Amino acid sequence: MAPLIMYALEVGVQGGTRRAFDLLVELSRGFEIDLRLLPRTPLSEAQLAELGNYAWRIEQIARRDASLRDRMAIMLRAIRQGIPYHAALIEHSFACNPAAQWLRPRPDQWVYAALMHWTVPLYNGHGPRWVVDQWDADVHYWEVQTGQLEQPVQRLMARINRDLTYRHCRQLYPRIGRLLSVCEEDRELSLAVAPTARVEVIANGLDCDYYRPERSPDPAPSILFTGTSDLRNLNALHFFLREVYPLVRQAVPEARFILGGNFSAETRRSLEGVAGLSSTGRVPDIRPLYQQSPIFVSPYQDASGSKMKVSEALATGSCVVALPMGIRGLPLVEEEEVLVGRDGPEMARQIIRALRDPALARRIGAGGRRFAERNLDWRRVLGPRLRRIVAEAAVAAGEEGRHAPLAS
Repeated sequence: MAPLIMYALEVGVQGGTRRAFDLLVELSRGFEIDLRLLPRTPLSEAQLAELGNYAWRIEQIARRDASLRDRMAIMLRAIRQGIPYHAALIEHSFACNPAAQWLRPRPDQWVYAALMHWTVPLYNGHGPRWVVDQWDADVHYWEVQTGQLEQPVQRLMARINRDLTYRHCRQLYPRIGRLLSVCEEDRELSLAVAPTARVEVIANGLDCDYYRPERSPDPAPSILFTGTSDLRNLNALHFFLREVYPLVRQAVPEARFILGGNFSAETRRSLEGVAGLSSTGRVPDIRPLYQQSPIFVSPYQDASGSKMKVSEALATGSCVVALPMGIRGLPLVEEEEVLVGRDGPEMARQIIRALRDPALARRIGAGGRRFAERNLDWRRVLGPRLRRIVAEAAVAAGEEGRHAPLAS
């Protein structure tokens, strides 16, 4: 049986690499995986051992973007070939490492690619057995980035990359066997770029048994926000601290705000004077933060894809309070599974409601947990669907199931 070749930049349990890891785990339940990575630094023995639980072979391609010379070469390649920056990064890394050319994906192979960046070889043919995971809708991601960047040069580069991404996706979406979006909104955006593309939805899921509710019966009146010092998170955080949190503290002076996760030391220092705020830094296990905080906030004014942190909060039974874009991609029922504020003052009112009425917070949290079990659980819902899509891509390409057993 031929293995399924999985391509990813990096695979891990933090930040943007989390989905790639989850996909690897679920695919390994039905297929032999030949994993090929382009990591920033070579994997450690411990990392190789962990990934070896899910892949029969692991190959690493040396990533070439550390020096200014490499980055300039990547930008020139992107413009010359008319491809997005990260696609040019992959092509440049292969060009600098002739011994790794055999690892480059081919149109005729059975491929699972985590991100569109790997699809440049499809300019020379169709990939009917390819399944490509978006994470975010590719063009929309750069639209959002362009709107959030403040420095003119950065905005200009983001616009250029947005245009290159649109050209790339418009040409290649129809050449792919299956394209995976994280939500229905992204699926519609992808079809707007290429109406003939075959697009499926696999949400940002998680293991609901691992993220099970174990909540304190009488929690302190605390509000949680998690993430890193990524620009999108910082914009949401600053909006919350400017437009929402002061109103909450006026009404509920004992309320506390917990900033959880790997925010930079610089970010944490800049917030030292905010009353009632504490930050954890990186933690080995994020679950206790959800369990001790009755309310989780998602104050995003603009977003792409869907938020993994919101999936975690739902699964752990937190009462999620969000702006509409903070729950993008998650069809939650207001007043049953989530509390929504349309602007800063309304979001503050919803938080105050939940802080003053613990029974309401518990009811919304329980509704969110039920939503996660129905829609976001990898083992029971998303994993079987993912494996079926990957198997059907090979069958539809004329393989008659020889390389792709229909996994449950």
